[in-house]
Amino acid sequence: MIKKFQFLAKIYIIIFITSIHNIEAQHDSLLLKNINDYNPAKPALISSQVLSSNILINRFDAWVLNKDWAKVGLDDWGNNITSGFSSDGDAFGTNFFGHPFHGSLFYNAARHNGYSFLESIPYVMAGSLSWEYLGETFPPSIIDWYTTVLGGAYLGEVTHRLSLSLLRNDQKRKHKFFRNAAVTIINPTLQFNSLINDYTSNFARKNDDDLPKVITNLSIGTNHVLQSNLDANFQPWGHLKFNLIYGTLFDRKVNYKPFDFFILKSWLDFSHINDKKKFYFNLISHAPLFNNVLSSHSTITISQHFDYIHNPLFKIGSLAISGDYNFKYFEGITAFSGSLKSGFILFGSSNSEVVEVIDIFTEDGGEFLRDYIYGQGIYFEAEAFLAIQKWGRIFGSFNNWIIYSEEHLDGIENSTIIKLEYQYPIFKDLLIGIEYYVYRRHAEYKYIPGFENILNKYKELRISLSHDF
Repeated sequence: MIKKFQFLAKIYIIIFITSIHNIEAQHDSLLLKNINDYNPAKPALISSQVLSSNILINRFDAWVLNKDWAKVGLDDWGNNITSGFSSDGDAFGTNFFGHPFHGSLFYNAARHNGYSFLESIPYVMAGSLSWEYLGETFPPSIIDWYTTVLGGAYLGEVTHRLSLSLLRNDQKRKHKFFRNAAVTIINPTLQFNSLINDYTSNFARKNDDDLPKVITNLSIGTNHVLQSNLDANFQPWGHLKFNLIYGTLFDRKVNYKPFDFFILKSWLDFSHINDKKKFYFNLISHAPLFNNVLSSHSTITISQHFDYIHNPLFKIGSLAISGDYNFKYFEGITAFSGSLKSGFILFGSSNSEVVEVIDIFTEDGGEFLRDYIYGQGIYFEAEAFLAIQKWGRIFGSFNNWIIYSEEHLDGIENSTIIKLEYQYPIFKDLLIGIEYYVYRRHAEYKYIPGFENILNKYKELRISLSHDF
């Protein structure tokens, strides 16, 4: 059953990519080629930047961090080419955030040198393959391939859009230093190309009053554990959250293009583990690739998702595609909106004790840091938002990831996160909030003794102070 599902999921990936390609071929507006008005495509320059990125990262790992796996030679290249793809033992943060960010560098090398959304993806593929075969002593990793290509293209387009939003009207707007510093952190490829290419710099910083609408919210608060049957050594005590909404979704007059609208929710969890203070970065985001506006109150979309939830108690990584129904309602002082989403996890991951039975990855002295399984699966999401003037606003969300594990482990990981939050305005755009947060995991590995039925529960109360921008 699981093998059949994984096969069907992979066929779905091929059909989906082919469909989007055909849409682009038929509707040139979807290509988002406005940068080409300033910057003709430069394949040789892009290829050199992709190769340079890999060389610089590899040499940093080898010379500065002194990592043996980065000290590659001809013998390693020959072994990698003949061995084919396998798995790896990298930590969750490396595989599900480090590699996607690495892929975003490849993507933006193309994106800022004349190519569209889909046209930039082959450079991510080429950069990932060259790294897998030539950048490490380990054999190529199927995990790295998925997360670098799918995650890199997603983060690449998001950082591309946010960078342009930060740099537009650069000479007229305030806080130039901080805006440029932010772009350097999230999209260093754009800053580099702006230095060597006047076309890119002029396009990124041009005067343009028709900017995409961007709404942001920043909050800080405390975490209070209510119930947990997980590791008691982890004690969360605070968080810093940043939420962002880019663009609009319900405007019938706009010829929608991929990523014209996206939502990004990120946060840092601060904690104590065995008396050591640490923080953990998390990110949940989705962006419609296709949008069919039914009316001023409803729309149907096909969205790409990037989910990265990381802490010592639970880990969820998901690169998914969903079909969505979105709605909104405004009447006087009341606003109500929401969405229902369902689709396929093209590649996902969940923490799991069952990793203990996997053969430890020790080739060439490699460390086995993996505490998660991976595979394809099914994704569900439901969200609702209610705001009443002077009385505040209520957020509710339900997210469910069902992952069918690969790597000779026939099992299912079913993870759910439920959130309910109320925010009350206390002064202008300043709000005080309280959030009820529930995590539930049910795992089944029927043919592995000791792992047939696993149930984890975690509940938390979060109190925060937030500000809208």
